[in-house]
Amino acid sequence: MATEPEDVSYETQSAYPSTSEIQHVIEKTDLFRMDSEDDSAWRDGQWKEVFNKRVHQRLLNLQEKKMKQIKKQREAKEKEKRGPPVDSFSQEWFQDDKLTVEARAYFLDKLLPTLVPGMEKLSMEAERRKCVTEEKNHDFDPLHFLGEYLMRNNTQFGSCPKPTPYVKGLQKILEKLKDEVFDIEDNRLAQLKTEAIEKRGEREQLRQLKVQIDDKRKEALMLQFSTWALDDDKQLLLALVQSALRSFLENVDESFKCEHAKLYDRELENTDVTGRRLNEQEFVEYIFSYIRNFPSELFQIFLLHLTHCSDASHKAAKRNAQRHLFSDLFQKCDHGKTGFLDRQRIISLLGRYYDSASENIKFTLQNPRQWPISEVDDLKESEFLEGCEYEEEDIEASEEVNKVLRSLQSPQEVVMSSEITAVAPFNFPKEDSVLNSDHSSMVQSPLEQDIDMLTRVKRTASEESKGIINNITIVEQVEKKQQILQDVPLDEGGSPNPNEFQGLQEACAVSVNKNEQDISSKSQWKEHDAITARKASTSTSTLEAAPLTHKYEGIWKKPEQENHMTADLERLNSDFALRSQKEQSIAASRFTDLYSIITDIQSRNTSPVTSVHSDHALNLPQFVQLMETFVGEDTPSTAVDSLISFIEDSYMESEEERLAALAKVRLRALEIEHRMLLDALFEKWDNEGSGFLDLNEVEDVLFKYKDGMEKAAMKKARLIRSAYKRQKGDTRMSKKEFRAYVDAVIAELPGEKEEVFMSVVAFLTSSVARSLAEQARGNARRKWLYQIQQAAETSGANMEPVYKTIFQVLYKDAESHGNNKKISAYIALLERSKKQEDFGNTVLRYVACTADDAEMVLNKTLHRNMKGVSFKAVEEGKPVHVPRVQYHGSIHFWDTSCPEEEKKGSFLVIPLKNSQNRVFGILGVDTVRDPRERNIFVTHEISFYQGVSKTFGIAYAHVQGRRNILRVINSAMTWIHYRAPSIKTITTYMMEPATDKAAKYVLRKMMTSNKELTEMHSPPAILRRNDNLFRDYLFKCVDSSEVITANVYGERHIVIPLRTPAGQALGMLDINIGQHQELPAHEHQDLQKMTQMIQAACHEILKETSGKTEKTMVLEMEHTNEEKRVDILFHRFMLQDLRECVIKLDQKSFAELRSYKEPPTMVHNILKGVLLLFNPEWAETEEIESWSQCKLQVNTELIRNVSCFDPTARSSLCKVEPVAKYIKGIPRGAVWKHGSVPAEYLYNWAFTCLALLEHKSKL
Repeated sequence: MATEPEDVSYETQSAYPSTSEIQHVIEKTDLFRMDSEDDSAWRDGQWKEVFNKRVHQRLLNLQEKKMKQIKKQREAKEKEKRGPPVDSFSQEWFQDDKLTVEARAYFLDKLLPTLVPGMEKLSMEAERRKCVTEEKNHDFDPLHFLGEYLMRNNTQFGSCPKPTPYVKGLQKILEKLKDEVFDIEDNRLAQLKTEAIEKRGEREQLRQLKVQIDDKRKEALMLQFSTWALDDDKQLLLALVQSALRSFLENVDESFKCEHAKLYDRELENTDVTGRRLNEQEFVEYIFSYIRNFPSELFQIFLLHLTHCSDASHKAAKRNAQRHLFSDLFQKCDHGKTGFLDRQRIISLLGRYYDSASENIKFTLQNPRQWPISEVDDLKESEFLEGCEYEEEDIEASEEVNKVLRSLQSPQEVVMSSEITAVAPFNFPKEDSVLNSDHSSMVQSPLEQDIDMLTRVKRTASEESKGIINNITIVEQVEKKQQILQDVPLDEGGSPNPNEFQGLQEACAVSVNKNEQDISSKSQWKEHDAITARKASTSTSTLEAAPLTHKYEGIWKKPEQENHMTADLERLNSDFALRSQKEQSIAASRFTDLYSIITDIQSRNTSPVTSVHSDHALNLPQFVQLMETFVGEDTPSTAVDSLISFIEDSYMESEEERLAALAKVRLRALEIEHRMLLDALFEKWDNEGSGFLDLNEVEDVLFKYKDGMEKAAMKKARLIRSAYKRQKGDTRMSKKEFRAYVDAVIAELPGEKEEVFMSVVAFLTSSVARSLAEQARGNARRKWLYQIQQAAETSGANMEPVYKTIFQVLYKDAESHGNNKKISAYIALLERSKKQEDFGNTVLRYVACTADDAEMVLNKTLHRNMKGVSFKAVEEGKPVHVPRVQYHGSIHFWDTSCPEEEKKGSFLVIPLKNSQNRVFGILGVDTVRDPRERNIFVTHEISFYQGVSKTFGIAYAHVQGRRNILRVINSAMTWIHYRAPSIKTITTYMMEPATDKAAKYVLRKMMTSNKELTEMHSPPAILRRNDNLFRDYLFKCVDSSEVITANVYGERHIVIPLRTPAGQALGMLDINIGQHQELPAHEHQDLQKMTQMIQAACHEILKETSGKTEKTMVLEMEHTNEEKRVDILFHRFMLQDLRECVIKLDQKSFAELRSYKEPPTMVHNILKGVLLLFNPEWAETEEIESWSQCKLQVNTELIRNVSCFDPTARSSLCKVEPVAKYIKGIPRGAVWKHGSVPAEYLYNWAFTCLALLEHKSKL
């Protein structure tokens, strides 16, 4: 098909020839061909005229030709435009239906202009081929023809067919659709543009609003920055800001955490330890990068949190200045440089200062006779729940309440209220330490004393103390030494913890010839004390007018350049106990063979630097904390300055006291030195880490001492050891027994004891020779055993890390020292069978195993009637080694799919024993999976596996002890929340050694309880001191082992330490009482009694797990199982305490109850609940409802019944519901307000019995 001719526009084409055309004419024209006329003109010189004439003629001809051509093109164009008429059928596409206009416009523009001509061509071709009339034509395919046509005339490649009338009509219809009906494309574009403009405007408006909000928030943060405690350069520590951000996550409401899974805009950074500081702009930008997208409500809460943190920073700066002053005061009062001050003397001085202070100053001080929580040992049982009438809403101003609080004072506190002119001699801590325990601590402690200093003390202190020591009898010396040893906290092997004696080196290094004017007689000291007392009374009368000293003023007004939030008791304690590595190694230098072992012990030491609580002595952190508690937060600087002067002038020590303290320090330091040397000697002998030595082997070596001249002494020492050995015929010695045996030997040998000790240690050290390979193997195994201990200590009361570490250690040892054996290991614990046919018998349940054996062994149970040697190890308490399992015949294989010919290898079963030497499970190791023939366990491997089992027993006891303590606390929380509604929450923290030695220790958030529920945190969160600067009060409680009170984020907190029997803090209870500054009197007393019961239960649990005491069973329910016993342990102690209180009542005490004709309903209900416990058949009878019948039961028989009643006994038929009907409806405060002591005791006794009945009903 021919294409349409090109349009020629008249306006664009000129009628005159172009330059190229003229040139063409000139070239084609023979201008030089002249006729006769021109020839003459040419010869006449008129050639130019002739030439121009001819050119002009030619141009005219060319112009005429061009004009004709243009005219023809114009006529053709007009003819084409007129063309055939538009097809009327195309009008069908023009409709007013706007729903289909978009589709019709698309078809008219894109599809039909090409498809319609194609269909016309197809029809014409079909007619030409006569395919319309014939039924079938194999030579013509219409689809192929139409496809070829569409491909040839594809509009995308510019090959468009000449439009037909129908197509032209479609084009006109398309124009009308666009112009007249609905301009779909322009309308959609306009709509999109309008929407885009609107959205752009909205975004711009939101952006501007966001900028305004961000600017306002930044302004608020700038105002916050100015409220913080800044340094001289107006900068703030980055660590404080990070701690504020981190603490906000703990305090924000849980609803915000649920709505915002990721509260901050970015992850929190690790706490800065470089001391970097931020200016105002950096402070704003740093915080804003975290809270940029906070909603308004959450941002307001965050600002309030920052306000609390800024207040805490100011208080911390003030406390930091006070701590420096109190630390200096401690150094001045510690005249003998022993590291301790007399606690009772300090408290008595504080009481005297408080009594002589003005009323304004008294209001800011804490009365030392009314501490927030009295110490457990100071409480008397008769002081529990003594009644007194009071008005709860006017508690602070009530004089009756003050009388009640005074009645709660211990005898020591009563003494403090009077003037004390003769102060008792200074005593070191007298705590029930764990001297005889192998399991009191999981980490062995190094000697942190300078032994050379000790030798100087021997030459100096002994000369000055000669007059004192010579007057002490031998018996007194033994008692004195035993008392000093009881003051020493010990580790797992009974070794002393040197971190508790920070002042030891100072005491040893002090020169007794120092040029100080000490008072050398008691009479002189008393005279001086009277003078200072008069001076103090004069100075305290003018406290408010006292000027501030220059030293105090400088520290008070200018914050320290260091981080004042971390200038805490731990730093003071650490600075006071600082030792160089060279000083720590002097003791080891005497015995070069023990040097590496002692160094290894030192490197493994992770014991936290914490204080031991004592009723008689204060170390530096305890003294600082005691002074802070007394001073409080609002005491003016003049009063603090006056207090420091008063204590400095009034605290004196006599010469006798100073020399006695030095003598005690010397004896204690020597004991620490001896114990560390014996521990190192034990580890050298026990190279494989089994935890035991053979007495016969040690004795054979000692028989050679001095060529056998001291055999009699050795035999006598053996008899002494046999006197307290639990199992007769057992020749194994633990580390503690080894020390006792050596001490017994030295006691029997003649000569000066120090020289004899060194001689015996040197002899035993030289008697054992270890090759380098054996030493390397022993060091590696001791390190692995320590890893098991550390896993237990840092597990958060979870056994999974311990199991994992056990198997890792066994794998490492098998690879390194077991000829690369392929072993399988598993741990099974004894438990009571629950099957009816085997009920009551013990079974072994496999609680952990290596990964390859988990599918076959884990959670399986081995019964006594099954094949195996495990129960043989359990019954005999000795390891069972089967070198070839294929020849034994009594081995139980859990893998039933293993062929008989492949059941080869060695099998070792080692019993797991607790501190009472009772078997509670087994550790099994085998080499059945090892394809090699030589896979038998050798002697040193068996010894090491015994050490692993012993270490696991200690680790298991440690974890179970922590779990049991948490169960006791859980029972106590339920008790206290019911009785003390003012308590908002109680959070339980446990202390653990930090993996980073620089951090010393961390806290684990184990449990949180409120009135509704108790939440056990799993896994428990870890709190590090550097990350929680605004929760430093928790760490101060651990440092000092004292009760702490603090205002935190606008709420009052009381932190009560949970102490070990040695007096060290192992955890704490963080009690939040909300906006109350103090609890009502009855709630405060209940809290104090709860603390006493928890502490007593903790001591019993720890003593049992350490092997120091046997389990005590008081109630019948305690015999069921260990878990139930622990669950009721708190209530059992409470029941015992109440029994003793009721027993002390007499007939006169009950006369008040019998005197009622019509008693108060509360008193009658209490008596109903008590009588129903003894007579459950009285429920809903006339006897129980009649007061005349009830009061007849109030007699001595009632006291006897209360003193021996066991609500958990099977013989007791009383139910929970009848008793709860009368007891649980009585408010605790109403009983207290009534003021009847017998009613108070009976109510609490019935309440405790009801709790035990509820436990019994759950069985």
